[in-house]
Amino acid sequence: VPDVSKIAVTNLKGKVYIDKVDNKAEKTETTNEIIITGETDRVYLDVDPTAPVAVLENGQPLFTITRKELNTVTVWNPWVENAKKMSDFDDEEYKGMVCVEPGAVKSWSVLEGGDAWEGTQTIRPRL
Repeated sequence: VPDVSKIAVTNLKGKVYIDKVDNKAEKTETTNEIIITGETDRVYLDVDPTAPVAVLENGQPLFTITRKELNTVTVWNPWVENAKKMSDFDDEEYKGMVCVEPGAVKSWSVLEGGDAWEGTQTIRPRL
């Protein structure tokens, strides 16, 4: 993203999340728009895979993400101090990124020999 201060992640209101910045405290999202203003590392649980998560820039849709078989969504930005500690990350690079990452981190799928599992994400730009 060009400027994380102009970005909002939406459609997660009411979802329970693990706040990894706050000692893995379990919280419930109370806002319509998640604005990145500091270190952020949240894992949203039990998110309907068919419900799109939208990323807005200045209130306008930038892109949406839908998922299949992936019922968690991580929203992450390392912010100033953590960006400086990352060897593969420029010190100021946190200003131009937000990670919105689908996953299946709470409920694992057990596969037996020969079994298969597939999870997908679809990112749709709204240019």
